[in-house]
Amino acid sequence: MNSGNDLFMRRLGIATYIGCAKTLEAFFQRCANLGVGFVEVVCEKPLALPVDVSSLERKQIRETLTSYALTPIVHASYYDVNIASLNPQIGTASMQQIQEAIIFAADIDATIVDLHPGNLPGDYPKRFLQQSWNNLRKQLSHLIKIAENLQVIVSVENKQRERNLQTISTMDEHLAIIREISSKYCRATFDVGHANTYSCNLNDYARGIAPHLVNVHLHDNNGTKDEHLALGQGDINFKSVLKTLDAVQYSGPFILEVKSWVGLQRSIRTMTKLVSK
Repeated sequence: MNSGNDLFMRRLGIATYIGCAKTLEAFFQRCANLGVGFVEVVCEKPLALPVDVSSLERKQIRETLTSYALTPIVHASYYDVNIASLNPQIGTASMQQIQEAIIFAADIDATIVDLHPGNLPGDYPKRFLQQSWNNLRKQLSHLIKIAENLQVIVSVENKQRERNLQTISTMDEHLAIIREISSKYCRATFDVGHANTYSCNLNDYARGIAPHLVNVHLHDNNGTKDEHLALGQGDINFKSVLKTLDAVQYSGPFILEVKSWVGLQRSIRTMTKLVSK
């Protein structure tokens, strides 16, 4: 592998997922063996739900990451979490989960927390989506104050097409919430796979969101649903997207969100081939 590929590998990372390993240390070791430089720790059971992770364990996580030369990113909890919920009790409980993720990030020396922005259940008429968006703005404003105190960036992610209506599904919606919050601690994660489910122009999205971009999620699909396939198994033109991100001088991490080690290894091979051409 040439030096250019070596440098790119240090920008690649892998997100934890259910069933990936019995312990975080085992997961970190496998990431290090693959030669990546980042790991995105998802705040969910069984590995890293913050309420389950003691102060001592957080210290051990920090030390283990250092020993494997891995830079951590934290992905806030998303199962049963919806900070845009029309139910204020759900919204408050969801905000608490994300607040715990921000604190956890600071404790393990992660400077970015990825956040799902919430949705409106599909049974509701679309006119209620504005209320969900207002709830997102209110909750996010509060979370940013906590993040600022801990010097952690909250990175808002675009979501996929599904039955529920998403508060952030387009580049314009993504830009709107970032500009509304207007804080250097509120930035953007561009999920390429999610954007592809809306059949949008991925290169235009990348160019538009670039000034606010701190993280990129990579996984493949065929444009109709969120499948989290290995790169090359769907219809996304990753070569074109990478070229655009390079043109806008994006220099941050690329996190692979693929749900098997075989798929991850295939995706890494695909990425190294693309950047070596």
